[in-house]
Amino acid sequence: MPVSQLVDYFNERIRTRKVRFLPEDPIRSRYGAVEANFGPLRLTSVFQPLVAIASGGRLAVGHQAYLRAIGANHAALPAPEVFASTREAAAILYLDRLCRTVLMLNFLRQATEDGCLFLHVHTRHILGVPHDHGEYFESLLHRCGLTPERIVIQVDPPGAEDPDGCRRMQAALRNYRRRGYCWP
Repeated sequence: MPVSQLVDYFNERIRTRKVRFLPEDPIRSRYGAVEANFGPLRLTSVFQPLVAIASGGRLAVGHQAYLRAIGANHAALPAPEVFASTREAAAILYLDRLCRTVLMLNFLRQATEDGCLFLHVHTRHILGVPHDHGEYFESLLHRCGLTPERIVIQVDPPGAEDPDGCRRMQAALRNYRRRGYCWP
C-alpha cells in the first residue's frame, strides 16, 4: 500500500479515537518524508544503515531508527527530552505510538525486502501498558506489510532501584518475544 494511503489510514484511526493529546490528522507527508505533530513538536526520523562485514563485502542488515524532534523555535530536541517533557502516562503512550508510526512509515520508503528496523520503545510506554505488549504495533505493522520478525525492539531498562519496574519490563519483553519481535 502506498505510504500516502497509510498516512490517511492512520489519521482516520486517530480521528475516530478522538485522542486529546493529538491534533486532528497529526501525520502527513512533507518533502518526501512522513512527519507528525505532537503539541508544538514536529516529529520525523532519520536512519542509520546497519551493515555486516562479509567475505563478499558489506551487507545491509537493517536500519537504526532515530527520532528527530523540532520545537516551536525550530530547535532540535533530543528524544529523551521529548519524552521527559511529557508528564501524563496516557500522553506517553500516544507519543511513543505516534513516534513509532512515523519511524515505520519512513522506514517503508527506504526498506529492502529483508532488512530489519531497529526501533526504540520508551520505558515509560512499556511500563504504562498493562498487558499484551506489541499487540497494537503488530496491527500497524501488518497494515504496512511488515511483520514483528523484522522489528528489533530496543529499550532502556528501568533503574535497579525499581524492582517492580524491572519485573514488569521483563514480562513485557517476553510478550514482545512471543509475538515474534526481536531485540539485540
